Amino acid sequence: MRKRIWRLANDEFDTPSPQVLVKPDRIAVEAAEASHISGSFTVISLNEIPLRGMVYSSNPYVVCTTPQFEGLQNVIAYEVHLPKALAGDCLRGHMTIVANQVTLEIPYEITYTEAKLMSSIGQIKEIRQFALLARDHWQEALNLFYSDAFAHWIIRQDQRLRLLYRAYRRGALSGVNLEHFLVDAGLKEALVFGLPDETRKYAWLREDQEDHIHLLKRGWGHGEIQLTCRGDFISLEKKRISSEDFLGQTADVPYLLDAKKLRAGVNYAVIQMQTNGLVHQLSIQATRRDFPSAIPGIRQSLRTLIVRVMRDYESYRLGRMSRPEWCHRWLRDLEDLRRLDSDRDVFWQLLQTMALIENGQTEEALDLIGGLKGKIADKNSPEWGLLLYLYCNLSEDRQNRRELIRQIDVIFRRHRDRADLFCCLLRTEEKEAAEKYAEISEEAARVRSPLLYLEAYDLLREEPYLLTEADDFAFGLLSWVRSRRAFTAALVDRLVKILATSKTCSAAWTRIFMGAVWAYPSRENLSALIAYLLLEPNRSARAQSWYERAVDEGVNVPGLYEAYMMSMPQDAIRPIPPLLARYFLINNRLPQEKQALLYANIVSFQKRDPKTYEAYRNSLDRFAERMMIEGRIDDNIAIIYNDYLDRITPSETIARAMAPLLFIHKILCTAEGSRRVLVYHQALTEPVIASVADHAAYLPLYGGDRLLVLEDENGAITEGEKLLGVEPLLDIDRFYDRLAPLAPDSIPYLLHGLSLNPRMPLNRPQMLAMLSSYKLREDYLAPYYPAMSECLLAAGQESVIEEHFRKVTDLTGMNRDMRKYVLTSWIHSGQYHKVYLALQDFTVPGLAPEDLAGLVSAVCLGEDASDSRDFGLSLCGFLLDCVGEGVSSAQWEERLIAFMLEGFVGTTDRMMILWELAGEAKLDRFALAERILVQSLYTEDIPKGLSEVFDYYRGQRPNTKIMEAYQNFFAHRYLLDVDQKDHGIPEHIFFYIYDEYARRRSPSQSCMLALMKRLCYSKKLTNAEFALLDRLIGQALSQRIRFSFMQKVDHSLLMKYQLYDKAMIEYQSDPQQTIRIRYSMPEGGYREELMPEIYCGLYVKQMVLFRGQTVDYLIWDDLRGKDPAVSGKISCQLEAKIEEEAAYNRLNRMEDLLGQGNLEQGIEEMMDYRMQENITSKLFSLL
Repeated sequence: MRKRIWRLANDEFDTPSPQVLVKPDRIAVEAAEASHISGSFTVISLNEIPLRGMVYSSNPYVVCTTPQFEGLQNVIAYEVHLPKALAGDCLRGHMTIVANQVTLEIPYEITYTEAKLMSSIGQIKEIRQFALLARDHWQEALNLFYSDAFAHWIIRQDQRLRLLYRAYRRGALSGVNLEHFLVDAGLKEALVFGLPDETRKYAWLREDQEDHIHLLKRGWGHGEIQLTCRGDFISLEKKRISSEDFLGQTADVPYLLDAKKLRAGVNYAVIQMQTNGLVHQLSIQATRRDFPSAIPGIRQSLRTLIVRVMRDYESYRLGRMSRPEWCHRWLRDLEDLRRLDSDRDVFWQLLQTMALIENGQTEEALDLIGGLKGKIADKNSPEWGLLLYLYCNLSEDRQNRRELIRQIDVIFRRHRDRADLFCCLLRTEEKEAAEKYAEISEEAARVRSPLLYLEAYDLLREEPYLLTEADDFAFGLLSWVRSRRAFTAALVDRLVKILATSKTCSAAWTRIFMGAVWAYPSRENLSALIAYLLLEPNRSARAQSWYERAVDEGVNVPGLYEAYMMSMPQDAIRPIPPLLARYFLINNRLPQEKQALLYANIVSFQKRDPKTYEAYRNSLDRFAERMMIEGRIDDNIAIIYNDYLDRITPSETIARAMAPLLFIHKILCTAEGSRRVLVYHQALTEPVIASVADHAAYLPLYGGDRLLVLEDENGAITEGEKLLGVEPLLDIDRFYDRLAPLAPDSIPYLLHGLSLNPRMPLNRPQMLAMLSSYKLREDYLAPYYPAMSECLLAAGQESVIEEHFRKVTDLTGMNRDMRKYVLTSWIHSGQYHKVYLALQDFTVPGLAPEDLAGLVSAVCLGEDASDSRDFGLSLCGFLLDCVGEGVSSAQWEERLIAFMLEGFVGTTDRMMILWELAGEAKLDRFALAERILVQSLYTEDIPKGLSEVFDYYRGQRPNTKIMEAYQNFFAHRYLLDVDQKDHGIPEHIFFYIYDEYARRRSPSQSCMLALMKRLCYSKKLTNAEFALLDRLIGQALSQRIRFSFMQKVDHSLLMKYQLYDKAMIEYQSDPQQTIRIRYSMPEGGYREELMPEIYCGLYVKQMVLFRGQTVDYLIWDDLRGKDPAVSGKISCQLEAKIEEEAAYNRLNRMEDLLGQGNLEQGIEEMMDYRMQENITSKLFSLL
């Protein structure tokens, strides 16, 4: 724009004007609701004149993304920013093209229709078509399922499907959730995987080997299998397999066996496959050699035999098996071991020899010793040490025995991990029991072996006092004793004395203590155990059995009764011992849940023990009322509520307290991995969520449409109606009829009542309760709004429903009238930011302009308004249109108009309206005036009142270029006699030009000529004006500039500049064109010549005509192409009074005489005129 202004200031005019074509000349778009709309139109210059300009949209939701353009052919892109448009919404307006010498308006109309859910298989009209899409194009269906288009489409489906989708849309984005949705909606059968449960064996595994798990599936859809591996030598290539990995109905999962990681013997591993809560296992066994083969007649494996040999030895040492029986069993099993484990044949024979010696079969033992002596080559091996121990047992020579013991000790020091060698030394050495016990304790710190415990047990059996403290060795020893059930009375007595001094209770020692008391359950031992358990809270089931036993036996230990109740399971239903009942009636300091357990059992067994029940009635009532106030309920509290409500006449207070509790249900969940249970109700905004604990959750369930879903640890959702057990905690039908009439405006009672009878009439308190609840969905309340508005308006409480709408956050489900009502309420309550955000998503026709003005003022002029500025300015354009249509702006804040003045740029019409508003507010309009002037001059779109704008601008601190451009522009238009439809030429132009001359300044040629034309047409001139006109005509004629309007001047000037005899033919076209004129000659014939361009686009042919002469002419203009020439005629129209003897008058008389045929007088007049001409030429020579 600046370049054109500068050219105008330099008296340069852009001619010709561009000829513009817009394709299309009207924009009409029809699109689906909530869809993204974009498009474009093209602005073309037909006469090769480049276009430069901007495009303004009258509607704030239709935005030009390329508002500026330059060139011969310009593509203007636009977008519609209305993300939540509904079917029926219509955006109307126009694009205003503001370009060089051009202003055009392109109307548009954008209509939203009901959205169609499209896919690669066509339009999805019903849910079963979506299932077909999922079957053939799973990934596309998954993307569509989580799209906003699908969420909007499913609103038109049935209620259950909408609830189901709400649940799955809230869950994790996964194919598993889509699979479960399709199954739960009854659109497909569940996908079933065939997974193996088997054992695979790999023998002679010397190198790495790869194998596969063969999987099967039945059906279509999406499923996942999680694979985990336990075993060092097994590795999986994939830890997760989905249905997409199957080729047809099968898939192979590879796994690798790493031979380098195999240990000696048989190695075990497990590959676990989990899907839909089911676990399958593939067991793998691998060995470097062959697997041990089964031996006929022997059922046990090698490991089993070894364990049995050790257990038999323990039984013999513990006195539970006779020596001959033990010897017989050992010899038999050791013989089998020799065959199964030949690598350790010497060791097994040594054990056989020991058994024979122990059984007194010396001769046979000596035979075996003789054979073993030659087989053991390494004299430092543990086997040699065992052989020396056998010699020592058979030797009676003390000296020889000491030498053998010394050698055994030397071997043992080289093999400190051999507990058998240590025990051999211990049994052969002659030491005190305490010393031996200490050595065993020290050795046990290095090596753990039941042989050490056997030796220590033998010592304790003889001398229990050796057990002095509860150290690690004692714990290991007594744990072994407990596992073998080998406690003795003396040992238990010793344990009781040791633990009696303890100040803390250890879970590990508790198990030992319980085992000891179980073996010797005396009253003293039981009391000691209870005292030990009470050192720290112990709520295990095993501890509870001991508490119960102690109570039954009348053990009196402080804290026993509390511990009894604390360890009692919450779901236990059993009679409370009378002693406990009497105790807690007086001194009940139990936690709340345990009080509920106590009271529930008292209520449950009231028929068996009515006296206790009667004694507790006051306590039961107080507890029930307290729980109601706190809003608590579980299985036990529900039993108390049922009893309480059956016995009393409920009041309104009780009815209101019970409202949220009456509908609580216990949700039983047995599915593995379940984390939460969610309930989606058609009336509630958010789902009700409860964590699963002990396979149960507690949730309120009202009548009507609802949906229960399970969520696992991975976020997968499954409809829970088939997987869950649902049972009410209270008798809803019985208590609802008694409680609801007392508190009819309680939301739970209302929801249940409306589910039973949707047409249930609502009274005013119920309406108020529903409106004040933040938990109810707007689409649930919407059907009741008309009745609510009517009722509350009649009661003078319309402000209540307005207050409700002020709290609304989501307008998605509302119609247009409701949106308008809500937004108005938001504006009146000062929630401008909410309105602003809503208006960017929704169109709200009919919103009052004064409300919209208040919104823009509050949002766009706030402290953090940078993000609001652009949309706010577009709303300002809408407000200015309203003012242009006659809407009052009296309530607008002054700062709003100041905001528009600072940043609004739009069409000239809108800026002129803003000009008027700013003038009324007496604000500084200088910047706006400059914008209006520049845009008006650039586009040649001259609004009404532009002269006032210029006057204001000129009176401030104007830009000289803009002032000169303004004056030259209108001077030029005046000279070219531009049509006066654009409000005429401003009168002040001539005043300003005249002022320039008065200040002795030189205006542009256009201004000079325009002022001259104005003065020529003026009927009354002052002396100064006449003098100026005289000067201007003289300057123009000196520059060979002649216009027909010069002949309108005063007679004196006509005579002075000899303009009276001139006739002028004027023709207007584009500058610098070839204009040819052909005109008739008085003497006959025609003459053709070029018309000179006197002024920009103005061509003038001057000729002298005598009285009565008429000249016909034709004008050809190259711009007209093949169009016919412009024809016309001109004649002499002399109006000036000329002296009779003037040359022009005498020539006219000659012409008249000759024309009348009076040749004699004509010749005489001609001779006289020639004589005077000769005399004059001789008297007055040319300078």
